[in-house]
Amino acid sequence: MSESSSPQSPQPWWDPSELPLGHSGSWRIGPFQLQAQHLPNEWLICYRHFDETVDDSLEITEPSEALLEAEDADLLRVVTEDPSNTIDLSPRLADRPIVARPETPFLIMSGAVITLYVSSPLWMDIQLGSPPRQVLEVATWPMSDTWFGPSTTRGELCYAIKTNARLNLENLPLLPNRAVTQLRIENRTSDNVWLERLTLPAPNLSLYVDDHQNFWSQSVVIRVVGGGGSAEVDLGKGPPPAAVGARIISEPRARAHRNIFLRARHALFI
Repeated sequence: MSESSSPQSPQPWWDPSELPLGHSGSWRIGPFQLQAQHLPNEWLICYRHFDETVDDSLEITEPSEALLEAEDADLLRVVTEDPSNTIDLSPRLADRPIVARPETPFLIMSGAVITLYVSSPLWMDIQLGSPPRQVLEVATWPMSDTWFGPSTTRGELCYAIKTNARLNLENLPLLPNRAVTQLRIENRTSDNVWLERLTLPAPNLSLYVDDHQNFWSQSVVIRVVGGGGSAEVDLGKGPPPAAVGARIISEPRARAHRNIFLRARHALFI
């Protein structure tokens, strides 16, 4: 591991790292900190979330014999007979859909086509050993649970976030623990549509990283087509053009079936 102070560091934080026996390491990625210590037949892993929702910190420490700062942190002990020194951190998108609520709802006029940019917290997949095996997956920013659907029996358990839903990408900060999703919304009806919340199908999206180590998801297209506000949702073939040099870093958790994104009004817009 090497020490870095900005997202433009030449070494990504998700590269496999070596922690010799008796050594510890620390990764600060935005408002999330992970520490790991390698002991005989055991690893100690602790993590904490800081209060800053907008945090561009990116710090990776060299392996040292320093003790973990486990106060006010969640601690996991992993017992293993694998002598490997390798710890592997992998970024992923959320394991549930995300309900994004704009800070200020807005009206999409009949016939309008708009492009929104929404960012969502990454998950960190922590694997140990050779071959690597998962021991923990944790969100870099905690989100509350919410139910999303037309009734208590129709819908699904999701995560909830608030978003500025930027129309201009330049107004959206690119943070090391978040992925940006570009949403194209087409109102093909004769009615105006209020956008107060929408769902990001995070488990069905691929995750990309660009030349500057910024994260992007697969693009999403939402077409409002019915008189009652029904909508069709399609996934783009990759990230938006702004993700220069982007390469895929994580496959979707679940593949979308052909008609899975045909939703009623209350499954997309409320």
